[in-house]
Amino acid sequence: MADLEDRLRDALRAAAATVDEHAGRPFPTPARRAAPVRRWTPVAAALVVLLMVGGIFMVRRNDDDPVLPLARMPEFVVLSTLAADGTASALEARRTADGRLLDRRAAPEGTKFRSVAVAGNGRVVFAAVQTEGGRGCGFEIERFTIGRSGQITGGTPVSRGRIDGEIATEGGLAVTPDGARIAYSAQQCAGDATRGVLGVIETSTAARRESGPVQASLSSLSWTPDGRTLVYVRTVNSRSSTVLVADVGASGAIGTGTKIRTVRNETFALLAVVTPDRRIIVLDGRLAKRTETFAPQGSSRRRDADNSVRFLDLKGRELGARSVRGVAGFDVPLLKLDASGRFLLTAVGAVDLAAEGPAHRIDGSANDVDVAW
Repeated sequence: MADLEDRLRDALRAAAATVDEHAGRPFPTPARRAAPVRRWTPVAAALVVLLMVGGIFMVRRNDDDPVLPLARMPEFVVLSTLAADGTASALEARRTADGRLLDRRAAPEGTKFRSVAVAGNGRVVFAAVQTEGGRGCGFEIERFTIGRSGQITGGTPVSRGRIDGEIATEGGLAVTPDGARIAYSAQQCAGDATRGVLGVIETSTAARRESGPVQASLSSLSWTPDGRTLVYVRTVNSRSSTVLVADVGASGAIGTGTKIRTVRNETFALLAVVTPDRRIIVLDGRLAKRTETFAPQGSSRRRDADNSVRFLDLKGRELGARSVRGVAGFDVPLLKLDASGRFLLTAVGAVDLAAEGPAHRIDGSANDVDVAW
């Protein structure tokens, strides 16, 4: 035991002899400790996941939102149609790409679908439902929705009761892109049928204001995107048609229309539509007379059409023209824009105003009454 102690002392002295008391010594390095588990880490991770899922949901919800304008050609066109014998009426949804019928909604007994208008990205549809026969003369405006696969759902009235008169069929209904305001044109059902009125309905409240009557037929209605300016066509005694622009107040009151362009009628009614950048696109009877043909699908009267549309500013000054070539797919005069203002719907099909080339043909039914997208 004493021998072991002596050896330990010798080793200690030897180790001590190697230490220089004048040399600096490093500070002790603290031992590494494991990072504490922070309680907020799982919460933050959960929030990130929720935000990601929420973002995906928002994107999908926006895609479903029927009042958001999209910068691509609308997926569907909506038609009001009549049966071959002129009795049964229906609302149809067709695919723009090939004209395929996706869904069909029959009108209630004693009524017929007439003018149609579509808001935003082509999913919210407003249709005028005209009463006939012993039920009196008038119409209601109902709201429908087009589903992802083209199904027609809904049928909720947005007008406060029945509106007296007969809705115009050539652009007699127009809706703002956000679906907040509807404009309609109607005529008396008996007596002097050329006495026309214009009306504006606030869809959120069903409040309605009318202007008129005037000794003229009113048609081809369209809105500027802000819902403050209405463009329409007035036809007097079938001799001439005039494009007018009217301001619409916050209450829905329609101001006196300002004349933009007057054209003598030769074949078809003057058609006009306003773009989001406040240009007016016009298709008049003089151009339609040369080559335009409106005939039922499969009819031997269908043939190639080569028309031109004119671009005007709100003062009527010409800004240019654009050829519209194609084969008539609908048997009604037609000139309507989608919410983006890029795609024009005509009787010869869909026209991309940002590209050259013929119209993309869309086949309708045998007896179209009105078409919109």
